[in-house]
Amino acid sequence: MVRLRKTGLLAILLFFAGLCTGAAPLPEWARKGEAYMNRKRTNTSYSFKVFKSEDAYLSRLQENRFFPLLAYLGDKYGVAPEKMALDSLSNGLGAPATYRISFPENGRQATVLAQRVDVYDAVDYNTDLNPVFEYYQLYAVSEKDVTPDFDTFERGERSKGKAALMNIIPGAGQLYKGHTLKGYTILGSEIALGVTAITQQVKANYYDKMAETATAGADSYRNDAIGRRRIRNAALITMGGIWAYSIFDALVAESMPNISVSAPSGAQLTVAPASTSAGIALVYRF
Repeated sequence: MVRLRKTGLLAILLFFAGLCTGAAPLPEWARKGEAYMNRKRTNTSYSFKVFKSEDAYLSRLQENRFFPLLAYLGDKYGVAPEKMALDSLSNGLGAPATYRISFPENGRQATVLAQRVDVYDAVDYNTDLNPVFEYYQLYAVSEKDVTPDFDTFERGERSKGKAALMNIIPGAGQLYKGHTLKGYTILGSEIALGVTAITQQVKANYYDKMAETATAGADSYRNDAIGRRRIRNAALITMGGIWAYSIFDALVAESMPNISVSAPSGAQLTVAPASTSAGIALVYRF
């Protein structure tokens, strides 16, 4: 009985630990990576790149936000980052800026275009309890000297109503909204408590039969059966409370942002590297 009580208590402790530690998961693109994002593209004229940087100062990460991109291109094309030039090219009001990165190659200027799709920062603490900032960036990057057909990127959130409905399976709504640890904690707690409730019911039935057939100690068996049912009831009540919480949390908690990718529609004016010079050309897409 003591072991089973500990099982139920452990499930509750794991549940509340998950609530505390799973409050700020990474965005979908940072968790699932570049391969996941590249499957969302409508064309292969560009690719997604995810960069992660760490520093004791967030301001320093923000000031050096372009360095990971330049370092990646430097490694890819064998060029020192200090030899690269970066220009910001406006795509119009409300549209993300396109960055032109140019560098010398065989006596000419090669060009790569990139757009920063999303950014996310988080803070952790090292063993000395000093803050360590994590800075995540998602870029869409063209190949060298290629006119990219960048898709339309929109930052959105999962539906709270749908998440609540999905919690007919406890924790499913949290997983859908990107709260992975919280979702698995809820599901795991419900499973542990469910196993506890079933086990206690089986034991209670066993002690009932023993009380009916025993020639001595029948009262002791009955008391054991009552105790098992109390534990079963406590497990079931806790399960109901966690399930109700999971629905409430799905309705009120903000989901982690996700990036939707869709093909550009309608007439669109964009920038692209000029094919005959180191400048840029304007491309009008229908």
